[in-house]
Amino acid sequence: MLVPLTEGMLWSSMGVMDLAGIAALCALAGIPVTLIVARLQKRTVLEQAEAAHRTALAQSEASHRAAMEAAQASHRSALELAEGSHRNALEQAQLQAEFEWEMRRWDSRRGVYEQFQQAVDQVRRLVFSEADVLPETREAIYVIHELQHLVHMVAAPDAYSAAVRLYRSGIASFPYGSMREYRVRKWNEEVAPLRAALDEAIKRDLETPFPRRPQQSMD
Repeated sequence: MLVPLTEGMLWSSMGVMDLAGIAALCALAGIPVTLIVARLQKRTVLEQAEAAHRTALAQSEASHRAAMEAAQASHRSALELAEGSHRNALEQAQLQAEFEWEMRRWDSRRGVYEQFQQAVDQVRRLVFSEADVLPETREAIYVIHELQHLVHMVAAPDAYSAAVRLYRSGIASFPYGSMREYRVRKWNEEVAPLRAALDEAIKRDLETPFPRRPQQSMD
C-alpha cells in the first residue's frame, strides 16, 4: 500500500537529498519547486540571522567584559596613583616639619652661642681696661655663668664641654684684682686658648650638619 507523500515528509527528506531528488519529490507531491526554493531561502536567511545574532551577542559580551576589565584596571591605577600622591604629600609635609624644627633648633643654638661669646668678649674688654671695673666684671661673669644653662640645653656636647672649661678654668678663677699687665698676660696665656677651643667647637656644631630644605617631589 502506497503512503501519500505529504509536505512534511518532503521537508524531512530534504536534509539527505540532492537538488535532483528534491525536484523529483516535488513533482510527485504536486508542490511547486518555486515554493520549495522560497522556503529553503527563508530557512537559510533565518539560520544566517540567528548565527549573526549569536556572533553579535558574543562580540557584545566580549566587548562588555573588556570594557569592565579596562574600567577596573583604570580604577585600580587611579587608586594607586592617589595613594602614591597622598603618601608623597605626607612625606613632604613630614620632611618640611623636620626641616623647620631643625632650623629653629639651629637658630636657637646660634643665638645662644652669640650671647655667650659676647659675654666673654665683655669680660675680656674689662680685663684689658685701664680703669678699675671690678664691679662690672663681676656682673659680666655672672652673665656667663647663667648662659651656661642655655648652652647646655641647645649645644652639641663638645661645644658645651668647651664652654664649661672656659668658664671654670678661665673665667671663674681669673685674678681680676691684679695689675693690668698681669691680667693681660694671664688672659692671653690661659683664657685665650680655651676661648679658641670653644670657637672651634661652635663652628663645627653650626656647620655640620647644616639643615637643608627638602626637595619638592616631581611625582
